[in-house]
Amino acid sequence: SSWVWVDSAVGDEGSRLSWLDTESPLSARQSRLFHFVAGRTRTTKEEAATFLAVSGDTALRELRALRNAGLVERGGVGRAAFYQASAWKRPNN
Repeated sequence: SSWVWVDSAVGDEGSRLSWLDTESPLSARQSRLFHFVAGRTRTTKEEAATFLAVSGDTALRELRALRNAGLVERGGVGRAAFYQASAWKRPNN
C-alpha cells in the first residue's frame, strides 16, 4: 500500500492534511499528479501532460492508475473527458 496526503475540509476552520492509505502503491509522479488533480475542479489529459511534462499517452496511463486506485473519477466522453478527485477524497466534502 501507499500513503498520500489528502486535504480534507473542516468546516469554517479551514482545511487539514491527513494521510490516505491506498491499496496500490503510487509512484512519485502519480502522487504529484493526484495532488494536482485534487487541487482543481477538473483536469484534462492535456493539462495533466503539461503539468507532468510528459506525453498525452503517459499522462493518460497515470490518470488511469489513479482511477484504478480509487483516487480519481473520470467524467465526460472522448475529447470532453476530464478527471477529478473521487468525491470522498475531494476537499470540502
